[in-house]
Amino acid sequence: MSIRTIAASAAAFATLAIASTASAAVVLPINMTFQSGAVFSGTVTMTDDHSLVTGVNGTLTGGGYGSDVFSWIWSGGYNFAAAPSYSTFLMDGTEGGGYSHWIAFAFDQNTLAFSGAGYGNQIDYRDSMVSGALGGVPEPATWALMISGFGLAGANLRRRRAAFA
Repeated sequence: MSIRTIAASAAAFATLAIASTASAAVVLPINMTFQSGAVFSGTVTMTDDHSLVTGVNGTLTGGGYGSDVFSWIWSGGYNFAAAPSYSTFLMDGTEGGGYSHWIAFAFDQNTLAFSGAGYGNQIDYRDSMVSGALGGVPEPATWALMISGFGLAGANLRRRRAAFA
């Protein structure tokens, strides 16, 4: 076994070890359209097992709401429904300082899709979601694994070409 093979194997192992512990939170894009025509667009931060929403950063526009910034989760992200479908509240205003609107946000932990469980997906219990998308961004561990795989495949191809030259 050559030094290059040992070095490549060690690098791949280190990448996988780092990737497996790289993230304790997952940030997912979220887009929701409601009956009033209002649109919420932003991100939600979840624990890596998708069991708890820990943060939100987004804007609700249109539908009579103006332009409203949502930046905190009610009760630190407490879930108001049982696994695998969870729900919580995305809040505008400032935590402890008041709010004008909230979005009841319900999702399925296993599929990362919107769910009707718990308090549903609606603004202030009266403006229901008509369409939406949640997720779609790979986690850092997925990127690290994919890049290390491409690196190892490239190193193997280079070694084979050198053997035939």
